[in-house]
Amino acid sequence: MLKTITVRIHSGKGTPVKQYYTGGIDELYYMNLGKVNCNGIKIINVYLSDSDSYRKVLPAILEQDCKFDLLLYDQLKDNPFQWKKEVLMAIHSTLLKLCDEFNWDAKPFEAAYEKCMEQQLELKWFFKNRLFLSPDKQHYIGFYHWVDVGAYKVYEVLYDKKKSEIARRLCFQDEVSVFKVSKVLWEEDSCFFTYQFNGPEKLFKTYVADIIENKPLELNKPTSAFF
Repeated sequence: MLKTITVRIHSGKGTPVKQYYTGGIDELYYMNLGKVNCNGIKIINVYLSDSDSYRKVLPAILEQDCKFDLLLYDQLKDNPFQWKKEVLMAIHSTLLKLCDEFNWDAKPFEAAYEKCMEQQLELKWFFKNRLFLSPDKQHYIGFYHWVDVGAYKVYEVLYDKKKSEIARRLCFQDEVSVFKVSKVLWEEDSCFFTYQFNGPEKLFKTYVADIIENKPLELNKPTSAFF
């Protein structure tokens, strides 16, 4: 089964000279794809660039470089939706060509494309798609992730016992979705909870009162602060 699809957009041949944002479209496409059999290929890396195309096939890994008009980035810098649509169409057409060449079932890929369009090309989700109830059953906490072109944000979202939103606070931001919440745990007194990002081992503590009061956090932390 296919485990991941990654997309890089760059100028130049070989080592990327300039990187461009995907707006999370590669993640959205893969999330909508679901389980799909690619005849032993588990990882697909797609490189959209202005250089000549090439292909490399390794055990369980397929790398495909495809021609892409990078001038669109400057032309559409004020229209992120259209830029993401161009990226989606490039990814989709590349994968359909691979389906045809390697005899993969194209239906899941077609369905993934349609779902992306239905979702207005917006990549957003709550950690584990759920809310976490406090021990005293008075509050829920959720972690909302949002990705756009050159923007990635994670919010702590506090709800009352009826799941009506009370307040939300930005707890992480970057240009790309590097760290995602991977663990949430309420403490027994229900006054605070801890959470952790994927990869880093450090636990972050948040008091309920701080979210309600919208007490600001230091968002531009160095990477070392997460480990």
